[in-house]
Amino acid sequence: MPPAAGESTSGASWPPPPGVPLLDAVTHAWKESVFAPRRFFPQLGRGQSLAPSLWYYIAVGLIVSGIGLFWQMVFPAAQPSYLLARMSGTPMPETHPLQDFLLAPLVLMLSLFITAGVVHVMLLMLGGAKNGFATTIRVFCHAYGAQLAAILPFVGGVIGGIWMLALAVIGL
Repeated sequence: MPPAAGESTSGASWPPPPGVPLLDAVTHAWKESVFAPRRFFPQLGRGQSLAPSLWYYIAVGLIVSGIGLFWQMVFPAAQPSYLLARMSGTPMPETHPLQDFLLAPLVLMLSLFITAGVVHVMLLMLGGAKNGFATTIRVFCHAYGAQLAAILPFVGGVIGGIWMLALAVIGL
């Protein structure tokens, strides 16, 4: 539950308890996971359904995709795929930024489960997977909140990617 002004946070902030407005709960979970990960991640609801974390991930992912769509429309020549194609001399792929946005939920889910799966197998090999695959997925769902740095043109994706990696390490 998002704290009142001047109140400290105690207890898990995700999934939100009944009666808390969803936007308030998502905003609070984002702030906690991105700016107070040492407090947030140990409180994630182990043993509960993955659905709240997956919905959070999809919501943040759609916002990030929308930001990406905006920047692709405003500065198409500043996109990494465009720059790589120009530097390598290969033709630009024939896709439209709107297609990328519409396919975002599918791409997000595939990348989440592939990434979490690979990391979890590595954790198993190193003896670090003490809380199960569901916890690994929850951590990656909430670490993805750092990708909202994509609001910054040109460098936001890189900053968000680095911070997301740091959050995942803290969370795991």
